[in-house]
Amino acid sequence: MPDRGEALAARLEQANAELSEFVANCDDESWRRTTSVTGWPVGVVASHVAGGQKLIAGWVQSLASGQPVAVDMPMVHESNKAHAEKRRDVTREDVQAALQRNGAAAAETLRDLTDEQLDRSAPIAIFEGEEITAAELANRLLIGHILGHLKEIRETIGA
Repeated sequence: MPDRGEALAARLEQANAELSEFVANCDDESWRRTTSVTGWPVGVVASHVAGGQKLIAGWVQSLASGQPVAVDMPMVHESNKAHAEKRRDVTREDVQAALQRNGAAAAETLRDLTDEQLDRSAPIAIFEGEEITAAELANRLLIGHILGHLKEIRETIGA
């Protein structure tokens, strides 16, 4: 039975592979279609997810190392807005490369964590100060981020 870090990494890789497959098969019209959740084109949402993986994995690593995650929702919203504006013309090839690169880095981060590190917890501002463990942060935000936006994308294009 794989350890918890390995299991989290495998879940991340599966979610990332689902998004990567979608990106590879997405037609131009669907790529440009605006989603109802974020109000961004599908391609921008996919780029946002790909770009966020390494960053969020860093937050998981910080928490696992006993360091605070000093990020609040206004900071996240500002960063997301800047990313969306900058990446309006992102290509599927750029997103595929970022998914591969950042997904691999995030999975490696998870694989390197011990059970003790995964059990470390702290209040997290982006969850309204709720105290969560590094494992919960990985599940809810790192993996959940991919799956949540993939659902948004699929609903937008009717898949």
